[in-house]
Amino acid sequence: MQKQQSFVPEKVEKFLTENGWEKVYDSLPDGHQTWQKYCQGFWELVIYSTEDGRHHCNLWRGSDAIKPEAVFSLRSIRAVLRRRGLAI
Repeated sequence: MQKQQSFVPEKVEKFLTENGWEKVYDSLPDGHQTWQKYCQGFWELVIYSTEDGRHHCNLWRGSDAIKPEAVFSLRSIRAVLRRRGLAI
């Protein structure tokens, strides 16, 4: 049986995994992935695709956050996470 292809590029998934993020939800039909990490508190990263095929990210700090800490495009993921000390 062949593994179902994710809508998030493999190199992004590898980057997240190598930096201690754990994938906790992946919905290919919806184009939605959730990653979590504990680093000076709880962090959650939601990656989703829009109807126009673009990928966006919401970075949440704390499990009871009302609004995201940051909203950015998938292209900026490395810079955003490194700036916050969540990746090297």
